[in-house]
Formats: sequence, structure tokens, C-alpha cells
Amino acid sequence: MNNNPSSEGPYLQLCNLLLQQGHRSEAIEVAERGSANVPSSSQLIMKKAGILAEDNRYGEAMAYLESAMKKNRSGQLQSFYNGLQADAAHAAANNDPYALYGKVYERSKSQEALDYLLNTSISRGYYDDALFYINEARKRKGDTEDLLHKQYIVNKRVGNKQTANNLLARLYERNPNNPDVIADLTQVRLEQAMLLMNEQNYREALPLLEFVAQHSDDPEMSESACSRIVTCDMELRRYDDADKALEEFNKRFPGREEYVLKYAAVLKHTDRTEAALAFLEKSAEDATDPLTRAQYRDAYEEMAVTYIKQLSKMGALVRAYTQSENLLRVCPRSADGLHYATNLSAQLGRRNDHQRLVAQGRERFPSDNFYIVKEAALHTDARRFPAADTLLRPRLLEFMGDSLLVGANSENATRWAQDFIRRHRADSALTVLNSALNFDRENRTLLYTKGLAFEALHQYDSAYVYQKHYRPDMDELPSFKRHLNGLLARGHRNGINFEYLQGRYGEEDVLTAVATVEYTRKINKSNDMAVRLNYAGRDGAKDGEIKEEQEPGGTGIQGVFEWTHAFNDRWALTANAGIASKYFPQYMATLRATRTWANDWEAELHSSYRRIDSYEKKFRWDATSFNEQTGTNGLWTFNGWDNARKNLFNLGIGASKTLGNWWLNSRLDGFYMSNGFYVNLMAQTKYYLLNDGKTCIQALGSVGTAPEVTMIDYAMPGSFNHLNTQVGLGATYQIHRNIGLGVLGTWHTYYTQSNGRSGGLNDYKDFINTRYKNLFNIDVQVHISF
Repeated sequence: MNNNPSSEGPYLQLCNLLLQQGHRSEAIEVAERGSANVPSSSQLIMKKAGILAEDNRYGEAMAYLESAMKKNRSGQLQSFYNGLQADAAHAAANNDPYALYGKVYERSKSQEALDYLLNTSISRGYYDDALFYINEARKRKGDTEDLLHKQYIVNKRVGNKQTANNLLARLYERNPNNPDVIADLTQVRLEQAMLLMNEQNYREALPLLEFVAQHSDDPEMSESACSRIVTCDMELRRYDDADKALEEFNKRFPGREEYVLKYAAVLKHTDRTEAALAFLEKSAEDATDPLTRAQYRDAYEEMAVTYIKQLSKMGALVRAYTQSENLLRVCPRSADGLHYATNLSAQLGRRNDHQRLVAQGRERFPSDNFYIVKEAALHTDARRFPAADTLLRPRLLEFMGDSLLVGANSENATRWAQDFIRRHRADSALTVLNSALNFDRENRTLLYTKGLAFEALHQYDSAYVYQKHYRPDMDELPSFKRHLNGLLARGHRNGINFEYLQGRYGEEDVLTAVATVEYTRKINKSNDMAVRLNYAGRDGAKDGEIKEEQEPGGTGIQGVFEWTHAFNDRWALTANAGIASKYFPQYMATLRATRTWANDWEAELHSSYRRIDSYEKKFRWDATSFNEQTGTNGLWTFNGWDNARKNLFNLGIGASKTLGNWWLNSRLDGFYMSNGFYVNLMAQTKYYLLNDGKTCIQALGSVGTAPEVTMIDYAMPGSFNHLNTQVGLGATYQIHRNIGLGVLGTWHTYYTQSNGRSGGLNDYKDFINTRYKNLFNIDVQVHISF
């Protein structure tokens, strides 16, 4: 070593010799000297650490190795260190009293060792060992209370809840007065009850809660149990028990907010909602704490809203409205209360209250579409349609998908359009409806109303297209289908009408008739035309025969052309002109203006000119015929007609009114002819039995010093300057969308006069025969449209 201090061999040999001789301290010194001179020698470092370890000086050995490894990072040293560390642990374990007592118990089964091992295993957390030693102790002592408690503690700590709880129950049975056991058991049963309540097993939770309420010394735990007992009773609908539990709760824990809320809930569930609301209101008034007061008012609002919904659903609207007003009194800022009060006031027709509530809502919630809609509805109800439109339209442009806004706009547009139609401004109605349909394209009411507007404009094809969107009830369906067919019929552009008018005199078997064929054409929505051909045939007498009629026999034909122009849906003008060969007015021309007013009134002003024939009998002297009056030959006999044409001027007014299914009409005509003035007053009514615009029954009557004007136009007898009367009854029936039938029966009473001549050739006398005659007419019509 002295001659070669950097060689590790001599150091190692000397260490071994010293160890053989028992000189361990000197061996350690040699190894330390060698590691200092040869720092790279792992063997010398391990030699020293190994000697220290053999002397149970593991701490020094490991500290020395840790210091050496900072300079010598040999893997051999690290491996040696790990092994040394394991040996140190093993040595420490063998020296632990717990391990030593374990070995002692294995050999001797001593009670001292068992007690030490049991207590130490529990304190150190050796729970498997603890359970083993508990079982060992039970074999010797049995199930003592102390062992059961230790077994409970261990099972509780390892998470064996079921076993721990069973042991705790046994402990309570052993000693019900043990405060520790009671404290743990009440905690366990409260947790069990809470889990059962979460699973809605309220019936099973109740006895557990009652145990906690009776035995727990913890005020918070006891209060929680009492509160939950009330909850379970309420959920089980045992409201009497809940009421008793609440009394007990309030007795033990007075002044709790929970009592107020739950007592109100019990009152509500026992159909005493109004008493519950009154109790909450009183509690809120008495509360001194603002937060508590707010809590009671929130509970009041929640209960009141539910109650108002229930009353509304039952139809008890007055009570619901009263409760909504109470809600606003207790909770003035309640949005739901204001909402319900607003709706209910409208349903009850309390217009002043409704206006006040809407104004309040608009003030508090200026951007809330609900109150905007309500204000618009007030405008609509008051027929302030433009104001409602002004209010709704900006919101619609922003909230096109809001059903409330869209519905309110559609309702306003529908009623606005109906008002325009009623005032015969159908074009304006269409503008309003088209605007509303931009937001509500599938609204059947808007589409149907648009059809009504087209019907008012006499555009029946478009009216049919839109009105068929209406969905009638089952009892309305037949009538609605007939109305659609009526629209189709009136929408046809072409029409052919056949009419046959036949009259018979009351006291004579003499017939008089007129046949008519007419073609009509709708040129466009503003112009209609008609061409009419009338034919009449009359019996006549030959010269020399006695003649009672006041006109010659033969046939007459008349042609009439008519044109109607509608300037708009209020003004229309009709003009016609005709020419005839006989019986009918030789020339005729009529101009008629009509004006439609609001509320389905229509006024008419018309004037006409007719050139009519006036016939007077001519006579000749027949010297060969025997005159029975004189007893001699010679008398005056019929010898043809003198025809004088007269100009007849007519000016008249008329008015008509539609009342539901009734149509009423009256017309007053003034006539001027041959320096004479004559009048006729005519009235008629129609009742539309079906909803096709055609099928009806009608009645009419007229009186005047001139015949009713249609008698003149149809070449039927009448008189001027004497009383003419007429009554009639008829009906029209639309049997198909293309075919309609009509019949009208009239009874005319008029004054007739005929001239005659009597006497001799030179002393003859002309005279006038006068009398009233009755004429019964049957007028049959067939209308074909296509």
C-alpha cells in the first residue's frame, strides 16, 4: 500500500485480513483510505459500505454511498445501493414491535400480544389485520360491545357501509343510550332517508326520518329530519299528517321561513289555495327581512300563477281575473300576473280594465310583442285599422316569425278588408289583404276574405279560387259548396236566357204571350253586353167583326242591345236601345246609373224614352146589316184601326238594400206623355234560400196611374191616367252551375177603354166603353251560362 498507493488490490487484501482477525474498525479505515486514494474504485466504496451494513449501521452506509455516488456514477454502485436499501428496510421491520408481537402471538397466542396487535392494527390502518385479530378476540370473549364497535369502525373506514350499518344497529340494540352510537346512527339514517327520497320512496324514508327527529342531539340534523317528514307526508298526500308535522316543526323551530312555505303548500294541496295565498300575503307583510319578504312574494306569485291557469282552464274567468288582480297588488312587478290580467280582462269584455292593463304593459315592456299585439287589437276593435297597421308593421319586419304579431296583423287586415268591402272599396281591400298575405301566406281567413273582395268586384272566377280555401264545418259544407257553384255560374262569361211570358184575362179565355231569347257576354271586368230578341203574337178580328181588343192582331218583333260599364265597384252605367215592328215600343232607349253605398245600399237613377203605339177603332156604315136596336137595316161596323204614335218619357229613382239573406228594392217612376204626367210605385223583395246567389223566392207589387214599366216593355196591356195595380210571387232555382230556372206569377188589374159608334148614318154617336180587367201572367225563365 505504501509503495503503490493508487492500486486497489492491497487495500482490499488488507481489509479482508483485518476482518478475519476481528478488527472491523481498522478494516473500515483501510477501505476509506483506499477509496480516497483510488476514487474510481467501486470495490473499495462498496467494501466500506458493506462493513457498516453488517454492523447494522445502515444509515451511515447509505449516507456514505450517496456521497460517493455524486463523484462516481457507476451503475454498480447504484445497484449495490438499492440492495442495501432493501436490507435496511428488512432489518427495520424485524426490529418493529408490531412485527415482534406478531411473531410472539404466532408462538404463544398470548392475550397481551393480541391486545397490542388489535389496537395497533386499527391505529395504523392495517384493516385486514384488524379484522383478523377482531375475529381472534371474538373467539375468546364473544361479541362484546367493545369488539362490535371496533368491528364497526374498521368496516366503516374500509367502506363496507352495509356491514358497518348492520353493526351500528346491533350496537344500538345493545345499548340505546350510547351517545356515540346514537350520533352515528342518526347520521346514517338521515343519509339513507335522503337517498330514498331521491328515489321517491317516501314511505320507506318516513320511519328513518322520525327516528332522527326523535333521537338526534344535533339541532341542524333534527331540523332537517322534521322538514323532510313534512315533505314525505305531502308527497304521499297525507296532508293531515303533514299539517301535524308542520305544527311540531314550528313548535321546535319557530320562525323558520320553511314553515311558512310548506304550510302554504299544505293549504294549496287541500283545496284551500285562496287561504294559502292569503297566508303568504300576510306573512310577506309581517316579514321584517327584505330577503324573506321577497321569498314569500315569489312563492305567492308561483302559486297564484298556477291557480290562475287552473281557474282559466275550468272556465272560472271571473275568479281567475280577481286572482290576477290580487297578484298584481301583492307583486306589482309580476310579468305573469300582468299577462294573465290582460288576457282575462279581454275575455271578460272589461274594456276599461283591459285598456289600462295594456297601457301598463306597454309602459313596462315597450318591446314586448305581446302588449304591442294587444294595443293593436284595441285599435282593430275600435275600427282604427290604419293605427293598428302602423303599430304592427315595423315589428313584423323585424320579427316575421312571431306568430302573435302575424296573427294580429292578419286579424286587422281581415277586418279592415271587410270594412272596405262593406263600403264598396274592394280594390282597397285587396291591397290590404295582399300586404298581410306577404307575412301569412297560408292564412285561410285572409284568402277567403280576398275571395269576398273579388266577389264584390264581380270577378267571380278569382272569387271562386280564393273562397275555396275556406274550411266549413260539416253543417256548413252543403251551403258552402252551393255558394262555390254559384260563383262558378256567375263567373261564366257567356249566357243564354230563354223566357216565356203568357197572360190570360180573368173573364175571357183569351191568351197573350211574349217569348224572349237573350245572349249575354262579359267582355271584361268592367264591361258587359247583352243582345235580346222579343217576339209577340196577338189575336185580331177581320173587318166587320165585333172587336173587344184594343190593338190589331198579328206579330211583333223587337231587338234590344244593352251595354253596362262599371267605372269602379261603386259606380256603374247601363245603356240600352231597341227597335220593334209592332206591339213593343217602336223605339226605346234607356240610361241607368247606379251608385253603391256603405252598408249594402244601392241607389239608382234612370231615364228612358219610348215611342209607343196607340190604337183607335175605325167604323163604316153597313146598310145591308140588320140593326137590332132600331129594327131596321143599317149599322156601324168595325173597319180597322187608326194608329197614333206617342212619345213616352220616363224618369225614375230606385233604392235597394241587402239585409242578410233578404234583398229589398223599391222604385218610383214618373212618366210624361201627351201633356200628361203619370206615376208608378213598385216594391219587391227576394229571400235567398241557398248560398249560391241565385236561388230565391220573391214577391212584388206596384201601384200607379201608369202601368209598371216592364208591362210596357213586354207589350202587355195597361192604361194611363187610371189606377193600375200588380202583385206577384215567384222563385228562382239554380239546378246546376250552368243552368238556372225561374218562374214568376203576377196578377194585374188595370183600367181599359174601347171606343164604339152607334146610331144612324147621319145621327150616329161615338161613345167610350170603360171597365177594369184582370190579367194573370206566368213568366218562365231558363238561364244557361258557360
